Amino acid sequence: ISITELKAGTDGNIISYDASGNPVAVATGSAGQILTSAGAGAPPTFAAAEAGGFVKLQTQTAASDVSNIAFSSTYLTSTYLKYFVCGSVISAQTPGASVVNFQLLPSIDNGSNYNLDIAGFGEGSYNNISNSSSGEFSSGYQFGSGDNRLGIMGSVRAGNQTAMLGMVSFSGYVVNSPNYSKTRSSQYFGTANRMYGDNSSDYYTMPSYTGGTSFESASAWNNLKFQFSAGNIAAGSTITLFGVSQ
Repeated sequence: ISITELKAGTDGNIISYDASGNPVAVATGSAGQILTSAGAGAPPTFAAAEAGGFVKLQTQTAASDVSNIAFSSTYLTSTYLKYFVCGSVISAQTPGASVVNFQLLPSIDNGSNYNLDIAGFGEGSYNNISNSSSGEFSSGYQFGSGDNRLGIMGSVRAGNQTAMLGMVSFSGYVVNSPNYSKTRSSQYFGTANRMYGDNSSDYYTMPSYTGGTSFESASAWNNLKFQFSAGNIAAGSTITLFGVSQ
């Protein structure tokens, strides 16, 4: 039958069939509920989604070279205590330019100030694979005690060819303190890889740079700014922010 031949029904109901094969109406659910199977022999029902998991909040892709990519309090809210962020970011520094570091600067006043003090030391380590050589050593996951920047990846540099700009791929968690009267620390921890040319015709990789640190803050971070220590982020770079439900 055509849709015009159906009888009037209730807004939001869904037509299904019971165990006997007779048509039934699935009652309208509440806002935010999802349609859930009740198994064989029973019509589905609307139910609340299970708690937990990642919720994509925003993806930003640079349409042109930009000085930074920032996520504001529109997306960093009290809804989540923990966030996950990942991306691939290209440095716009051209061949011959100095090495640059990829940084995270957090804020508690939605970007009016990026002046939080980093912890006295942040642990980190990375494995270096360059052609046939390899090595490992530990390094501070910061650029200086009392600084306001967290180092996600250091020493990014272009090669001597147009298609050899330095790039960082990274992922990590932002965790706000659950109780600022007990601890005034919010944290970032994650891992990052880099491709860099070191101003030569060879491309090098730094496949694993892992670590984290904390900043002293009186309230939750509500703005995250990503940038290089010098120069711009190149067009096509992208970063995505997720809220983590628990």
